[in-house]
Amino acid sequence: MVKLGSLQFKLLKIEEKTLVLDLHIREKVDLSPEKCKESYDMAFRFFSDFGYQFDKIKFTTEYGWLFDKKIFKYLGYGNLSKFLDDYNVIDRGGNSYSQILFRVFGVNNPQIDIKDLPENTTVRRNFKKALLNNEKFYSYRIEKKEIYLCDFEKLKEIKPVWLQEY
Repeated sequence: MVKLGSLQFKLLKIEEKTLVLDLHIREKVDLSPEKCKESYDMAFRFFSDFGYQFDKIKFTTEYGWLFDKKIFKYLGYGNLSKFLDDYNVIDRGGNSYSQILFRVFGVNNPQIDIKDLPENTTVRRNFKKALLNNEKFYSYRIEKKEIYLCDFEKLKEIKPVWLQEY
């Protein structure tokens, strides 16, 4: 896994001159369209510099609770929702209850009584109410709608990763 700008990437495979990268969203990063584009460009440069032969890049993800669009009712709509507008759901996984407990509430005990969850932020209050109402959340795998077409002329304009400032 390599951090390039706001996103992290892992090479999954190369199939028919298409680089398939697993994308990971770290906590508290800027997911604005500009920063994501910058990360995609950096991935292009990074994997080109390592000598991989490809013409395009397909971005995909592992299962994640952040990709359940129902969460925006509780998190609010922001750059994450804009990010997801560029992706298609390709598979639904299991219930993401334990991920929500950990990521939203900092609780690592799925047996906890929901009534005991903290309510010190709006997001926590919203999720607690949803869980008390027995709302279900799921993890999803997503894939970028558009394949990243590699413009090798533009490659010269993209700074090598080791020269990027973070």
